[in-house]
Amino acid sequence: MPKHARKRRKVARDEVVQPLGSNHLAALTDDANKDDEERRLESRLFGVSLSRRRAADSRELEHMLDSDLFFIDDGAAPSSSDSGTVPDATHLSIDKSHIYLRSSPKNTDQTTSAEDAQPRRKAPAWVDPDDANLQVSLTAHTRLRKLRDAPSEDTGQRSRGKNRGCLTQGVISVDRLRDANQAAPAEGEIKSVQFHPSPQIPVLLTASTDRRLRLFHVDGLTNPHAQTLHVPSLPITNASSHRSPRGLWGTTFSSANQDASMETSGRRGHIHLVDWRSGSAQVVAGLKANAAIKSLWWSRVQNGELLSLTQDSQVYVWDVRQRKCVRRWQDEGGFGSKIMSGDQQGNYLSIGSNIGLVNVYNARSLGGDSKPKPLKTIGNLTTNISCLQYNHDAQLLAMASDVKRDQLRLVHLPSLTVYGNWPTSKTPLAHVTSMDFAVGSEYLAIGNNKGRALLYHLRDLAQQ
Repeated sequence: MPKHARKRRKVARDEVVQPLGSNHLAALTDDANKDDEERRLESRLFGVSLSRRRAADSRELEHMLDSDLFFIDDGAAPSSSDSGTVPDATHLSIDKSHIYLRSSPKNTDQTTSAEDAQPRRKAPAWVDPDDANLQVSLTAHTRLRKLRDAPSEDTGQRSRGKNRGCLTQGVISVDRLRDANQAAPAEGEIKSVQFHPSPQIPVLLTASTDRRLRLFHVDGLTNPHAQTLHVPSLPITNASSHRSPRGLWGTTFSSANQDASMETSGRRGHIHLVDWRSGSAQVVAGLKANAAIKSLWWSRVQNGELLSLTQDSQVYVWDVRQRKCVRRWQDEGGFGSKIMSGDQQGNYLSIGSNIGLVNVYNARSLGGDSKPKPLKTIGNLTTNISCLQYNHDAQLLAMASDVKRDQLRLVHLPSLTVYGNWPTSKTPLAHVTSMDFAVGSEYLAIGNNKGRALLYHLRDLAQQ
């Protein structure tokens, strides 16, 4: 076969042939766009000395002026006259690898004020004048003790714009917690729930139809079960904690005052006064009304008078010392009054009827009026009122009915209005049978017919 002649490439005489890999070598030695870390890695990988590179860099800067290398940023825009010079107030010296900045001697006589030397703080956006008057105890709670500057310090100012503990009408903040008796639920309907009256004892009592009294340590998290008392021979319909250390008292209807006596209502209008000091529950005296007793309440005014509500909507005012009735008046409307309750300060008295109406009276004006008028009649419920409960500072009144499901309302007493945001249609209250506020009103316990003691946290009244 004939051989094809190979074509040779013509190379110009002035063209220089670059050896293979020369481009990479040029890129390796060009340090203009490389940082120190890249140079250090290339030195280890390709064997190029890093000191030679630094020497080459220093030779490039030998013939440059200081004004081209450095400038002083004094916050003012440079003018055309001094754009290339350094201000006289400051001198710059370069010593190999260190740069020193010193002030000029001719400016040493210039002084600055203390206000200019200190950093300026940004002014607050707003100031609440009530913050200076708010005091918080730093020894009442363990978590607040670390805020003290000295062991003897007791109070500190509260830096909050809103005074927690003061309720406003319209909306209330309520959070649901784990059931208070979840550790030991009742096997029947809850008849009574009550917090211990001492603020140092966070204990909740529950009494149910299974003839058991249960005590729970309420912490808002686990609520551990403390103790159970079983009384097989006593059908418990009501239970209460007395302020004395002798324990509990259970009966059909009961109400205790602040002293050493207790009153219980019996049949056919009889009221039994019981001496509690000996602990033997000895009946020392008795009172008699003209109708069956429905409810009892100790008044905090007029030397602690005893008020009793009868089946015919009559309110008897008793002088316990003289053992006689000193006054009697008719509940407004007379709609089959069923229950009566008042606050701890003796400012309000509420009477609930069997048609859902609740009359709220001014308890301090009942002394000289034979026909007192209620401050307001609340008609948000339509069935028999079975529970009335005030919180510790008479800002809230809780009223409930056990006839229908989810029949509970909270009343803001200063305005005598009902909160509309809670409870909602999805709040699982069931048939409310009893309820009670904690000593500081941070908790609300609600017993129902399913044997559960629901626990709710009132954020606006919580003690921090």
